[in-house]
Amino acid sequence: MVLIALGITIDGKVHTCHESIEVDEQNKKITFKLFGGDIDEHYKVFNLIIEVIDKGDGSGAAKWTVEYEKINEDIDPPNGWMDLLGKVTREVDAHLVKGVNIPL
Repeated sequence: MVLIALGITIDGKVHTCHESIEVDEQNKKITFKLFGGDIDEHYKVFNLIIEVIDKGDGSGAAKWTVEYEKINEDIDPPNGWMDLLGKVTREVDAHLVKGVNIPL
């Protein structure tokens, strides 16, 4: 487990929190547990989980799961976080595809 402090901009606002990272190599899964700072003001639990799923043809897919428990029903769902994950995934995918050498 790794523990770090984060400052992430979502919807134009900087959110601060701490993060612990758990890696499950066997299941190709990484869990980011966010806590403290702005997270604790809105959520009791806030986890970002990425899992790589083998497609069987040598390729794979990334699946994000956002687990959260709001402090109360007045708190909005974390749509900005989900938008951020989508953007990051597209950027990583574009970077990886750009670096792939495809034989002719």
